[in-house]
Parts: sequence; C-alpha cells; structure tokens
Amino acid sequence: DIVKTDGKYIYSLDRSSKRIHITAVDGDKLQSVSAINTGEGMPKEILVRGDRLAVISVADASKTIIRIYGISDRTSPEFLAERTQSGEYVTVREIGGIIYCASICGIPLYGHIEDTDIGLPQINGSDIDCGSILIPEEAQCASFSVITALDFETGSETDRLAFAGVAANIFAAEGNIYLYGRKSANDETHTAIYRIALENGKTVQNGEAEIPGVVKDQFSFDESEGRLRIATTRRAAGTA
Repeated sequence: DIVKTDGKYIYSLDRSSKRIHITAVDGDKLQSVSAINTGEGMPKEILVRGDRLAVISVADASKTIIRIYGISDRTSPEFLAERTQSGEYVTVREIGGIIYCASICGIPLYGHIEDTDIGLPQINGSDIDCGSILIPEEAQCASFSVITALDFETGSETDRLAFAGVAANIFAAEGNIYLYGRKSANDETHTAIYRIALENGKTVQNGEAEIPGVVKDQFSFDESEGRLRIATTRRAAGTA
C-alpha cells in the first residue's frame, strides 16, 4: 500500500519524490505536518502500526531495504533502523507486530552449474548461514526466495529463511507464504507448492504439495478457514 491512515493522520507515499507525507485530519480539514525522505532505492510500500512506520524500497533490482521510523511525534519522525536483504521486493506482511518481507534473487549461471560459483543471498551485507537455507529435492529454477522477520517496534531481526531452486512466484496469505513453481511429471506439467508459516516472529516451512496443471499467477490462489484453493490449467491429452 502507498496510503495508510490511523483515523487521525494520513500517511501517503509519493514515489516520484521518494517522500512519505504525514497529514493531520480534523473533520473536513487537512494539514501537512511532516515528510520523510525515504533514502536509497525506489520506495514500494509503507506500513504503519501505532507509533511506528516502515517503508520498503528496492535498490538496483538486487537489494530490498526496510527502514523503520518512530512517529510518536508526527511533526518530527525519527529514523530507528534499517535492514537489507538480497533480491527484488515481492511482498510484505505485518502480523502481530512482526514485519515479514519476501524478495527474490536470481542465481547467475555461466555454463554448467558445477562450474558456477554460486553466491549466497545476504542479510545486511552478510551471507545467510547454511542452516537457514532450504533446498527441495528437485529444483525448478536458479533463484533464492528470501524471507526475513523483523520486530516492528525495534527493527531487530527475529528470523530469516532462504528457499533455493523454487520459481520466482509467491502468494502471501494472512499467516502463510506459499512458494510455487512448475515441474515436469510423467509428460505433464505440475505445480510444486511449499508453505512457509509466519507465526511469533518465526518463518517455518511446514508443508508441501504437488498438483497437476499450471498456476497462472498469485490471483489463482485463495486461502480461507484453513483451506487453500487453487485454480490450475491442464493441457488436454494429445494437444501440443
């Protein structure tokens, strides 16, 4: 979202000027009280919770930046923390005071994969530790899906996860993120799906499935009352 409100103030992101405007609301009257320069990168989205505001930006399509500001004094916002992660920003969720941010970064391949020195995705400029990287039995593409969890109040990291080899597709629900990609099975294209649970500041891969057919995009998914519904397209037998 680029516009948020808490009933007393409107927070609006102007991407062209890379500024967040805070406007006081009093009945039918509006008054500009301050503006925040979003800094490096192109701002994509803002979040507001109580006296905290976060902006997610992308720098050179290879780095996602999360900045958190204190806004207890709306006339003078205070910069509190900055976190970076490899890859281009995909989606963000705020659940129970935790910011979950997902990005996708490709793995450049030169010739055979065994001849390629694969760089690991980074958090705040340091490689993600191997214990935080998941690798499926069968990779669908050369990419990492990176998910971080940050405390909205302090900006401190509570968890991190990188999923290797899954196509650059993500569907975000209320409490889960689903990674999905195509794979071949018995001369038919299937879709592999991996569920990442978002709870209490942690990211846990706790489910996977494979279904016949191809998922067009994230709008083919719907999650409600503990059930995930998916629309797929299957090729008729004998067609090209």
